[in-house]
Amino acid sequence: MTTSTDNLTIHHPITVGSEEFNANQHRYYEWMRRHAPVYRGRLKFVEERDVYFVSRHHDCLNLVTDPRIRRHVAGAQPLPLPKAIRMLTTDTMIYKDDPEHLRLRKLVSHSFTPRTISHLEARVESVTRGLLDQMTSGQEIDLQQAYALPVPTTVINELVGVPENDRYRFRDFVEIMLDGVNCTT
Repeated sequence: MTTSTDNLTIHHPITVGSEEFNANQHRYYEWMRRHAPVYRGRLKFVEERDVYFVSRHHDCLNLVTDPRIRRHVAGAQPLPLPKAIRMLTTDTMIYKDDPEHLRLRKLVSHSFTPRTISHLEARVESVTRGLLDQMTSGQEIDLQQAYALPVPTTVINELVGVPENDRYRFRDFVEIMLDGVNCTT
């Protein structure tokens, strides 16, 4: 099946991560939000199985807050995902169900209280200014690598107390996760 809209021809099912998708991903996501907020499509790495994409914020929020929705369903076959994506969906806190999720969350929650975070405001400003000061006017940069990735990884490292000499590991892990999410690995 094919859909044409706003100078974009969509071949169904959409394969997220394909070259065609990546070249027009914002337009594809916009189409999904407008016409198919819960879309049955494919992932580049697992084209033999359908997956569901949820594209609207309130629907995503409902998915992660509704206690009837489980992260792990008994008897479900896991998708044959590449290692980078598999790492995201196995032993991380965000993909655990209660009571394990709650137990892990309690271990780090003290680092994310409003009071603790308010003490970081000056540090966040210092980090962002430092990164911006390193950029030269007219210089071509990769904004994700030079700014968008270092700011949150530095702040999270400081929030949870990752030693300076181990921070590269956290950054590497974040890059692997981003590659997996962007279907580039």
